Amino acid sequence: MRVLAPALLLLVACDGTGDSDSDVPLITEPDVPTSTCAAEPYDWLPFDQVGEIISVEEAEDLSVDKAVIDLGLKQYGLDQFTPVPYSVRAWRVRYVTQDKGKRVEATAVLAVPQSSERMDVPTVVWAHGTTGLTNECAPSTGGLVDNVGAILIASQGWAAVQPDYIGMNGFGEPAEDLHPYLVVEPAATGTLDAVRALWNLEDAVDQPIAAKPTKQVLLWGASEGGFHALWADRYFEHYLPEGELIGTIAAVPPSDLLGLAEVAVQPGPLKDASAGLAAGMVGQATWYGDTSVINTFVDEPLATSLLETAAQKCTLGGLAKGIETVDDAFKPEPLAAARAGDWAEPFGCFLEEGTLRNSTVPRTHDAPVFFQVSGADELVVGSVIADDAVKLCDAGYRLDFLLCDGADHVEGAAESLPVQLQWAMARIAGEPMDAVCDTDDVQDCSVYFDF
Repeated sequence: MRVLAPALLLLVACDGTGDSDSDVPLITEPDVPTSTCAAEPYDWLPFDQVGEIISVEEAEDLSVDKAVIDLGLKQYGLDQFTPVPYSVRAWRVRYVTQDKGKRVEATAVLAVPQSSERMDVPTVVWAHGTTGLTNECAPSTGGLVDNVGAILIASQGWAAVQPDYIGMNGFGEPAEDLHPYLVVEPAATGTLDAVRALWNLEDAVDQPIAAKPTKQVLLWGASEGGFHALWADRYFEHYLPEGELIGTIAAVPPSDLLGLAEVAVQPGPLKDASAGLAAGMVGQATWYGDTSVINTFVDEPLATSLLETAAQKCTLGGLAKGIETVDDAFKPEPLAAARAGDWAEPFGCFLEEGTLRNSTVPRTHDAPVFFQVSGADELVVGSVIADDAVKLCDAGYRLDFLLCDGADHVEGAAESLPVQLQWAMARIAGEPMDAVCDTDDVQDCSVYFDF
């Protein structure tokens, strides 16, 4: 979805794989079907072919003293989380993952707390908001602002993983295709293989690292990153069976693609959700393998400008410039059918598969989820996602729900960051979650943080 602005990123304050004598069969590849939305069928690669680090370089520009981190937190109103306990050491890595059954390489930033003594620390994934769809848009290409999520997580005493996402290689050989935006399977595999890369870091650098990441994992993301976190959560035991998921934080997540798309195509002025739907179609058509399918649903000049914008700019804002109404953006016949609930393929498949409660991938664990919604969000529409939270609870999710009343897409995610961080600390400490599926929890989140 829309970029979580650098200002928001600045606000992110913030072993063992089992008994070898167990009778549980060894899982060597995912035990769920591959996506039904690809143009051609394919098979999974086995686990022994993913997670390898291809190249690693210590990121001196991202290795930060704790005093500097404290200054940044105080500047952005997070004094309650200072002083941070640790300085940070970081690396940029290129690792192996898979996409449609093929070996691909992706990039990430890994960060750990600096310590004078060897210590075991939990693994925390930071999944970033949308920064674009090309290699040049990868956060690892930037400095402190672009990678602040990993840095601040590591400063808390945790090992951080910040993947760039498949299709966005920040260094080395560029990815051949655009990032498969809002496509379930690569969102999950790229994220979870980045975790494997973190676990392989010490071997890759061939030297001891004071902070050793354990197999306990907390997933954390906002906006598109919330999508990645929720789908990594869904695939977790199928794709990362050696891990132990202790919780997932999803801020303003597009968890119900069908519901969002239904709002996006309603008659009237072009909405943020309408532009989000069109942008999603770029990533989905790219992953499908035929970008010409965009023209079956999106009308000109938007169809052409979508691809040009995605390929040339690290922002999806302004892609519908000059288009005033929904009927101006989409073709009449498929638009009418979509309004009746009949979505043109392959987009109907992507919307159905990308709606979390409808997933055919069984959720085989019961890890808790912090689920934050922004009441005035017009991109990841607050009313749609709040309704989806109720449905997810009915489907068995244990949600700690928070609706930030009156907040827009960025405000709610930013203002609730102190609550998110406290929630992460509690799960890592092994504390039980008190509030379960209280979907009436509506608050003025500006009291937590004046963004």
